[in-house]
Amino acid sequence: MLVDAGGQMPRRTIAAQLSQLDKADRHVLHRLRVRLGALDVYVQSLLKPAAQQWRGALLAVRSGQPMPRLPAPSAATLDGSADPRGAALAFRRIGNDWLRIDLADRLASHAHQVRQHGGEDPVDRALATSLGLDEPTIRHLMAEIGFVPAGEAWSWRGQRRPRRRAPQGPRPGSVFAALAGLKR
Repeated sequence: MLVDAGGQMPRRTIAAQLSQLDKADRHVLHRLRVRLGALDVYVQSLLKPAAQQWRGALLAVRSGQPMPRLPAPSAATLDGSADPRGAALAFRRIGNDWLRIDLADRLASHAHQVRQHGGEDPVDRALATSLGLDEPTIRHLMAEIGFVPAGEAWSWRGQRRPRRRAPQGPRPGSVFAALAGLKR
């Protein structure tokens, strides 16, 4: 799945598979340089500019579309005007902006460490400032990590899973309702 996704994918999409990994499996993934981040699972070396270039070319060939516009090699953040196909090769969308996956993971890891050790501010302010993240972007990232603003502080609410609707019977008047009526 990780190979098919180009070397990165949101952790939520494979949470069930990750929960089945034991310590030995995680060690093997670590040796393969697969990072099981708080928000994403990714191969760090595929976030490098040369790898993005090749992955962009392969994406263009596979989709039959032109080469995506790639971000500058030194970019850590992108604004909303970035080409989504090029940005998605190494960046995570956070609100209207994009943040490089490894930097989002570093901010998420810091937040979890502070929470685990009973610290005050889960936001790594120095890193967030050096990246030029504004307050709405920080709030959006912290919400994805599992925190909500509580006045001047942050409160842990945990990861929210999407709600699944309970299966409903066929809609009255549909062909499936007619089939259900015949079945009885």
